[in-house]
Amino acid sequence: MFRTLTLNFVAVLSFAAALTIANDRTAQAVSVPGVTFTNTDYTFDSGFYSLGYEFTPNTNIYVTALGYYDRGGNGLAGPSQVGIFNQATTLLVSGASVTVPTGTGGTLVGNGPEGFYRYQTLTTPVLLTAGTTYRIAGETGSQTNYYAYQNYVGLAANPNITIGNGYYGSGSLTYPSNPSTYMGGQIFAGGNFLFEVPVPAPEPSSAMLLFGGASVLAMVRRRNRTRS
Repeated sequence: MFRTLTLNFVAVLSFAAALTIANDRTAQAVSVPGVTFTNTDYTFDSGFYSLGYEFTPNTNIYVTALGYYDRGGNGLAGPSQVGIFNQATTLLVSGASVTVPTGTGGTLVGNGPEGFYRYQTLTTPVLLTAGTTYRIAGETGSQTNYYAYQNYVGLAANPNITIGNGYYGSGSLTYPSNPSTYMGGQIFAGGNFLFEVPVPAPEPSSAMLLFGGASVLAMVRRRNRTRS
């Protein structure tokens, strides 16, 4: 009887330790943009396109939100569908698409005077695997949201991803198959994303939990001996 109770107690402690590790990982992760810049003098609001850029994660990442370029941070002229496509299959990654609402409904992230994006959070974070190439695209929409494609000031990619050329397609959200030919293939400021890198939980949290459990087991054994 005591052996069964002990094994059950250890199983519960192991589950609790694993849960603690998962919670620690989530708590420590911080969402960051794929690319950032502060300014550009090439912005346009004509045509109906799906625009963005190609990128490859250098480590596994979790995409938490997708966004569309908001030139001066004043809000979008119309809604914009944004999605991430697998470059090999040209298909949308499951769960990796949203509609960023008109105006200031999305969350504003970026730097001025013209380096802003409006983001919409995904229902569930989407895993993108290291070494796989993807393309993100955001549509200008029928209301023609602004986009940009060259002369960026301070353009930088997060070190956890490697960016490639800019790409675009025509019309509503579609796989962006046409490469940019401007300034060596610079990105299109259309779609962008926020992501997290999984952070290993510190071992002391689980170790302390298991140590506490071992102490309780020792107390139970002492009481058992006393009663017998």
